[in-house]
Amino acid sequence: MRVLVLGGPGSVGLSFSERLMQPCTPWLAVPPLDGSTRRERVVRKGALAVDAEPLELWVRQTDWANQEVAGESHYTDALRSLVGSVPRAGIDAWTEARLLPEANNKHDPNAVAVVCSDRIVGYLPREDAARYAGPLSALVAAGWAPTTRARIWVGYAESWDDRRRTAKSIIGSVRLCLPEPHLLAPVTSPPDGPYVLLPVGAAIQVTGEEKHLAALLPWLPDEGECWVHATLHDLVETGPRTTKRVVEVRVVGSRVGQLTPKMSGELLPAITTWRAVAR
Repeated sequence: MRVLVLGGPGSVGLSFSERLMQPCTPWLAVPPLDGSTRRERVVRKGALAVDAEPLELWVRQTDWANQEVAGESHYTDALRSLVGSVPRAGIDAWTEARLLPEANNKHDPNAVAVVCSDRIVGYLPREDAARYAGPLSALVAAGWAPTTRARIWVGYAESWDDRRRTAKSIIGSVRLCLPEPHLLAPVTSPPDGPYVLLPVGAAIQVTGEEKHLAALLPWLPDEGECWVHATLHDLVETGPRTTKRVVEVRVVGSRVGQLTPKMSGELLPAITTWRAVAR
């Protein structure tokens, strides 16, 4: 499960955001499994030689196709190849995009290419590229290929000459699902042992986090929020007269809060099942 750590005046909060039920991609602290260094590079004619492990960026619902891409008009052949035939009204499609910093770009050392199916389809706008080049370069330098979802549109533009003849040309646009630079990926590594990442779902508030600030504050960056991996554990609380089971939340092995009794009751059966799957 992934958790968003939020900083505020005198407090730190956590909000769950569930994700695909599969082992998640390790963060920078985890080296490639074979010990090699993986890289990506752009070669001539806009083709991409891929030799890096894909890293799916952690996207929130508010990041849904939120980022514009510039320069698509120079890559209409690549866009058309993604959708095949183009109907008269145009066509929308979703695909995977890789973000590749180009430190040697002669026009802008902060340039970030947007690559779909190994072909460049545009670039991040210059102002946005200046914000993302550093964090994305760190991911690529560690051997990862930052990826996210892209929404593309391909259609026709018509023009008229003096003899009232029409000519059609392919046009297109690209938008990315892109978090803020400090929220591209978690700041912690995933658990060392077998685990299962929870499926996508709504946010869940953690309770009692104000008692565990010592375990949370070291992770917070200057932006006041970050992603971390969290693990869920079956905890039995014994009171004077009753005993109840709740879900304890830990970050890198340290307790940072728990779920409410109601939410714990809903998740405990699933946790028991997922624990068996992960073994």
